[in-house]
Amino acid sequence: MRKYRQLTTELTFRCNAKCPACHRQKPLTIDLNDKKYTITLDKFKQLFYPELLNNLEWLVLNGNFGDSIMNKQFREIISYVKSQGTRLLIHTNGGIHGHDYWTDVGNILTKDDIINFDLDGLQDTHHIYRINTKFENVFANAKSVIATTQAQVHWKYIVF
Repeated sequence: MRKYRQLTTELTFRCNAKCPACHRQKPLTIDLNDKKYTITLDKFKQLFYPELLNNLEWLVLNGNFGDSIMNKQFREIISYVKSQGTRLLIHTNGGIHGHDYWTDVGNILTKDDIINFDLDGLQDTHHIYRINTKFENVFANAKSVIATTQAQVHWKYIVF
């Protein structure tokens, strides 16, 4: 039995989307794209050391300001987490990268993991709520993960 149920973190403050309701769209006194707000694999391993991950049931990768897939070491970080037997819950707008990237992600995840693709609306309305992402691309990226893994793939949306 693992000691801790879950921890939530964000791997970067960077985001490809420009969602109108996001905190990123408000005036801020910091530069969210500054690299100091993106965690490296080495720093991640210092913070989430094996003893911690071995006692953690879930690691939730969710962004208040950023999308974890904007971290260039995202796949390496989730590989490390999985090597410790910790379950992952990933939230993403899924709007960047292509088939090969998402196939890699799908091959890292297991039946114990969940990945939420944030698709707000359908093809005709998604662009209103998830500016800078394309419904077709997000849907194709989700299908790439589905084709390669047993992980649960969810379609998450906000009711407006």
